[in-house]
Amino acid sequence: MVKLMGWDFNFALLSGGDKWRDYRRMFQQHFRQDVSRNYHPIQMDKIHVLLQELLDSPHEFREHLKTLAAAIIMAIVYGYEVQPTNDHFVGLAEDAVKRISDSVFPGAVAVNTFPILRYLPSWMPGTDFQRFAAECRQLIKEMREAPFKFVKQNMRDGMDSTSVVARLLESNRYDEDAIKDVAGTAYAGGADTTVSPLASFFLAMALHPDIQKKAQTEIDAVIGTDRLPEFEDRPSLPFVEALYRELMCWKPVTPLGLARASTADDIYDGYFIAKGTTVISNIWAMTRNESIYPEPERFNPRSVLHCGWEAEG
Repeated sequence: MVKLMGWDFNFALLSGGDKWRDYRRMFQQHFRQDVSRNYHPIQMDKIHVLLQELLDSPHEFREHLKTLAAAIIMAIVYGYEVQPTNDHFVGLAEDAVKRISDSVFPGAVAVNTFPILRYLPSWMPGTDFQRFAAECRQLIKEMREAPFKFVKQNMRDGMDSTSVVARLLESNRYDEDAIKDVAGTAYAGGADTTVSPLASFFLAMALHPDIQKKAQTEIDAVIGTDRLPEFEDRPSLPFVEALYRELMCWKPVTPLGLARASTADDIYDGYFIAKGTTVISNIWAMTRNESIYPEPERFNPRSVLHCGWEAEG
């Protein structure tokens, strides 16, 4: 379904090859760790907006988290300021991501198990997936092109030279389709993976007020009450850091990895894996291995040593 739905623009879903390497190189130029520090001011600005929204309407925290994730990514990639509610660009991307999430795993749609079905015409009985895929292709086209056109118009008006898309265009090194693909991948890959741990954080704090209090005490002691924490404060907040890392183990952002296919016969840990076998990494099961992660269902930042990092307290 990935190709039928038009999602083959996303290099995270591609097999290795020249196109994958080129796209990965483009992505790393703008999102590797040292470069990502340049985006801290944008992140802090959007976080301050989130805090105000949480004060104004705390019961809508899930929507506020979605807006935060979209606002950060759209500002960095396209230089676009999202609307607080019913933003058109954000709506396009959310719809497209939901459709692929519901369709990509083996067994979700018959054509995933029997790829030859993709050649059947949409008018035949039992081929609803063809009509669904056609709708998604149109959606993907608009998701890739609409914000891209927004950037080009801003560049013509002299209003954008700092967004990722603007810098890629100004470099004159890549064709426009490649830039659209990498930009679209950045949004698709970052939106849900940002919202998920934030939502898990809210759950953890609601379930464990004692841990919330300890984290707040550390922040008050280090930061004080006259300002909000900044990225530069992170090394001075070991318990908050431990809390974050424990969260990644307690509720993994992606419980299952993307479906892959083995390129050759292989033997792993005594298991024979034939060429072409569908392989899906079970990240949830990995984090539930009690020989590595004691009491995996217990949220305990103090034991974050099992994640390879130790905190005080």
